[in-house]
Amino acid sequence: MRFRKATAPAFGVLRDGELEFGPGLNVVHGPNEVGKSTWHTVLVAGLCGQRRSGEGARKEKTIFEQCHRPWGSGDDVFWATAVEIELDEGRGIEITRNFGSGATELRDPILGTKLPLDFAGHDLINDRSLDGARLVGLDREAFAMAASVRQASILADLKNADALQTHLARAAAGSEGGTAAGAIDSIKRYKQEHVGVERKKATKPLRQAIDANDTARTHLECVQAEHASYLLEVECVDAKRRELAELQGKLSIAEAAHEWRQAADRADEFSAKIESLTALAERAGDGEHLDRNPDGTDVEFPGAVDASPLPLAGGTAGPLRGRVWLGGGIAAVGVVASVLAGILAGPLLGAIIGTSAMAGTVMWLSLRRRSGAQPSVRDDQYHSEAPEQGTHRFGQAESPRDPLKAVTDAATAQGEFRNALEGRTLADWHSDAEDARGGEIQKRRALEEVGGSVDAVGTLDEAEARSASLRSCSEETRVKLSRLEGRLSRVSADSVNVAEAEARLAETAAELGRVRSLEATLDTTMRFMERAAESAHRLLAPKVASEVGELVGRITAGRYRSVLVDPGTLNVTLVAASGERHDAKLVSRGTTEQVYLALRLVLAKVLSDGYERCPVLLDDVTVHADVERKAAILECLLDVANDRQVILFSQEQQVLDWARSRSDAGVHLIELGPAQPA
Repeated sequence: MRFRKATAPAFGVLRDGELEFGPGLNVVHGPNEVGKSTWHTVLVAGLCGQRRSGEGARKEKTIFEQCHRPWGSGDDVFWATAVEIELDEGRGIEITRNFGSGATELRDPILGTKLPLDFAGHDLINDRSLDGARLVGLDREAFAMAASVRQASILADLKNADALQTHLARAAAGSEGGTAAGAIDSIKRYKQEHVGVERKKATKPLRQAIDANDTARTHLECVQAEHASYLLEVECVDAKRRELAELQGKLSIAEAAHEWRQAADRADEFSAKIESLTALAERAGDGEHLDRNPDGTDVEFPGAVDASPLPLAGGTAGPLRGRVWLGGGIAAVGVVASVLAGILAGPLLGAIIGTSAMAGTVMWLSLRRRSGAQPSVRDDQYHSEAPEQGTHRFGQAESPRDPLKAVTDAATAQGEFRNALEGRTLADWHSDAEDARGGEIQKRRALEEVGGSVDAVGTLDEAEARSASLRSCSEETRVKLSRLEGRLSRVSADSVNVAEAEARLAETAAELGRVRSLEATLDTTMRFMERAAESAHRLLAPKVASEVGELVGRITAGRYRSVLVDPGTLNVTLVAASGERHDAKLVSRGTTEQVYLALRLVLAKVLSDGYERCPVLLDDVTVHADVERKAAILECLLDVANDRQVILFSQEQQVLDWARSRSDAGVHLIELGPAQPA
């Protein structure tokens, strides 16, 4: 590859400038401040451009603008260059750049048609901008170090030789695809895309995996805290349920005790009533009047007992009612028979039959009076819990009698006692008392079944108060339990699902581990590849040293016969004719510059091997050389130009004279006019 033409419509001090270059050695001569260094920059910037991304890109752009924006112009000034290059095959390409807008185009210089940015199968994009140095197998940084040499920076560019190492490795292998450097570049690109960096706000997988894992861990901690709180709530609910169950158990006992006390008190009241009625019956049977006690005090009749909840049992209503109907029937038949007998048979038979009828009538009246106040109950309900039969006194007679009849007779004789019976027989009271006692026994059993004891019941009021208190406590506990259960029902299942949160953390941790493992694998691979690259450097070093040594020997007229090149640092050691070794940076400045100029010329050749031949741009590189070495350097450059284009910018008269004298050898001389007023 070589430069055909450079155009500067507006760049630094240049306005509508244009230079045409030939193959081989081109000498651009002119005094100071005519724009030689600016034209050097036009060639480099037009070919390589400016990077738009990466660390320090903005700072580099600012410095570039300060140095090369058209002088005396504002921010909106037109600022552009164009370079036309010719590939080794003879095809031309024009690269135009508008540094103000950042637009870059590739065109066919003859047809004027646009060309793709991957022209000729080369990926020319580097750091988001077109980099023509890719055509010669370099990039803009390596081109600046190896092929673009300025006298002021001939050593400064080599202080950090890392940018040349991958290119040296590729040169040693002979092709980009098969080199350790190419593999390292591929691995770095893969790592950048599939791993990335760990810094904040990064967007690649490593940062994403770290953020996802941190988020999952934070979520797990929150879920664990929520779960612990949830367990406390559950424990509170369980405690309230146990408390409610305990209160309900106590309430069941208290209510059973209250019911037993009610049944027991009623049974006791029936017993007291019967005892009082029995005493009154005995006094009535003895013919005593019941308005006064023997000691002259008023008789206190027992109060009524509410027997309505209890079924009536016992009594003699059934047999008495049968006898009433029997007596009534006899009386009716007797009356009818006496009338008929008196008419038909005579007065005597009628009198006999009438007497029988009167007796039946008396019997009917007597039985009817005894049975008239009795409730209607079935005869089969009668049982023998009434007082035992015995001898009772009624008036002057003494004979075995039915206790019920004794009570009835006493009630007939003593209206007060009948009122005390409240229209019921004493047997009815005994039956009700037995039912009440049976109910008390049933309630006692119910109390014992729920774990209670009659010994701890106390009075009816105490039992009722205890039941009311426990019922109130149970209701209050039930309300609290309902509130707690309500809170639990509103808890989201996801917010307390520790297992799911742990599973999510395990997933993110596994993904982070995978990315970390990939990063470690790639780093390890790159270390091995870098060692391979170092080996390649060592393989290449003898070749570089041989060619550099040949050039240094010619320039120094044999003072130094050979050199040694460190492949890692590109430091050069000079080997004198006597065999002594000297660090090239510790000899005279002129010799040092001459040695590293020779190194640059060799690197430009070696690094572009297998690609387009790399042109060399030199700016005042012979300033510190004496007359003899200056001539030797120019002759060496002429030899190098037989293989690749060399463009030498110089303001020295000796260089101008030499170029004029060697025009027949193919030296192309470009003389710039005098400096223009600022």
